[in-house]
Amino acid sequence: MTKTQKKKEAKRIEKRLRTRMENRTNVKTLCPTLVSWIADWTRHREYRLEDYDYNDRANFWNESDFLCWALQGRTKAFVDYCKELNTSEARKALEGVQEVYDYKWPHNSIGGYWFYHKYGWLQLELEKPGERRPQSPMEQQELIEKTLKKANIKIKGWTGDAWGGVRAITE
Repeated sequence: MTKTQKKKEAKRIEKRLRTRMENRTNVKTLCPTLVSWIADWTRHREYRLEDYDYNDRANFWNESDFLCWALQGRTKAFVDYCKELNTSEARKALEGVQEVYDYKWPHNSIGGYWFYHKYGWLQLELEKPGERRPQSPMEQQELIEKTLKKANIKIKGWTGDAWGGVRAITE
């Protein structure tokens, strides 16, 4: 497939998957249709990497949202289903899931929370060794308060990011 053909196919796949998500037409059970969607999602990721304009915000599609919408809460069962099915589409779908599973999760104050929302949930559902759910904002705040109290540092206020990271503003 040429670069131009891949770009056109990525656009077609994106339109199909985006429409399903926007119309909330998710399948309720594990079935070949869901496998086909995730296989298409994997192909889209392969093809769009070559020539995707991330600066075109009006037309930007966040494909991780689709994966979450389609699989969250049933990823492990989906993987088992694909292994049983053992078709070319199932293997392609597993390839995409495995790629996300293999990502290194940055465990820091901002990146860790962002990654959890983007792909970390999948790694947790598949019980990836060494990975754990990030602390909730309340848990973070309690730990920060305890640590700063021991160090005799006063807290003036709090700030946070959109992904769940919390930071203290100190004197």
